[in-house]
Amino acid sequence: MRLHFLRQTFVALIVLLTINLPPVTVAQQSSVHPEAQAAITEDTESMRFAAKTAAEGDATRDVNQLLWFGAGIGIAVVCGGVGALGGCVEGSSLNPEMAAPFGGACIVPSPNREQVVGTGVGTLIGASIGGLVSLIGSYSYPSKPPTQRFIGKSPAYIEFYTKAYTRKTRWIRTRSAAAGVAACFGIPRLGYLVFQDL
Repeated sequence: MRLHFLRQTFVALIVLLTINLPPVTVAQQSSVHPEAQAAITEDTESMRFAAKTAAEGDATRDVNQLLWFGAGIGIAVVCGGVGALGGCVEGSSLNPEMAAPFGGACIVPSPNREQVVGTGVGTLIGASIGGLVSLIGSYSYPSKPPTQRFIGKSPAYIEFYTKAYTRKTRWIRTRSAAAGVAACFGIPRLGYLVFQDL
């Protein structure tokens, strides 16, 4: 009987507590307070800014601009020369019976107008494609920052730093190589314009 009485008391208390509970709305609570979330966001932004500033400064010091300028000139001369010769030979093949052997029309102009125009256009297209090879090569050259700069840094800092470093080195290399390509193709044209009347 005593057990029966305890069971009934227990059931009565459960029913009573269930009925007297205030209405509760289930809401998702953030585990981080809004002030703390704002501080975390601010810290992330300041870390991103610090990483970007450090990476851009290091990239400017690390990239040898004169080397990439020279590479732009060298690759443009070689690839542009090969492309120009290939374009010239292809352009001179427009009139095969008038063409000199082994692309001789590229060296000695032919009286055939079609062949002269084809040779000029082929040379220009081939040289332009050769110059683009230098820019594509300098842009796609991989750049990784030295790992000793990451000692004691957080993974987020390393990610921000690496992205900024890669972007800045790629831009500096491509700009220097483009200046080399422009010098390679611009100086002969400028010399031609200056000295053509002499």
